[in-house]
Amino acid sequence: MIETAAIVAAGFGSRLNELTAAMPKGFLHIGGQSLIERSIHTLIEFGIHRIVIGTGYQSEHYEALATRIPELTTVKSEVYATTGSMYTLWNMRKELDRPFLLLESDLLYEPRALALLLADQRPDVVLASDATHSGDEVFIETDDDYGLVQMSKKRHELSRVNAELVGITKISTATYAGMCRAMEAQLETNPKLDYEHALVEVAKTRPIHVLRADGLAWCEVDDAHHLRRANEQILPRVEAGRRAHREAAASFA
Repeated sequence: MIETAAIVAAGFGSRLNELTAAMPKGFLHIGGQSLIERSIHTLIEFGIHRIVIGTGYQSEHYEALATRIPELTTVKSEVYATTGSMYTLWNMRKELDRPFLLLESDLLYEPRALALLLADQRPDVVLASDATHSGDEVFIETDDDYGLVQMSKKRHELSRVNAELVGITKISTATYAGMCRAMEAQLETNPKLDYEHALVEVAKTRPIHVLRADGLAWCEVDDAHHLRRANEQILPRVEAGRRAHREAAASFA
């Protein structure tokens, strides 16, 4: 049973310009609530009682949040300006001693995303969707059994595109250890390693399944276009999905 989540949240969010000049992008408000608090409350609803946030830029915002939400622990990277998401995740290794859900801090998603991952009995599962045409997608190539082969923002680097990365992944302790080894091997040569590429490296020797959820309501917020899309197109679908989830839960109560 998964009861831990890790959220990578160290980046600048520089493509949002003045909107993130004084706060991390996880604190952008969508529908009256910040992205990060929406995500945290959804995780807690699904029985995630320990949430570790890897911070860097404007880390004091997350530290203040942790004083209000007892489930939160923060781990700051002092070198966030020169490292990537895998370094942030590697820097959290003392707090991650059991299987966990890995999330990105700038996600808006419906509860079904977590329900699908937590219901899947396989130890390592990458949540994916059908095409969103949102811009800045991370494309996924799989084998015929939907095992992870490659991920990239550049279509031409893949033999075929089978899905898009959502940014929520279930990770076993063995796979996390492999990802950390990949980071350690590249600390000097590639400190900006993304966690996606570390995951692909592990997938060469361990089976990592890609779970494609067509029609899933989700988005990330990397720029002003994403923010408008989140508010105008995705939020109504996320709220509808949340209502449906609560109604279904009430019917089983």
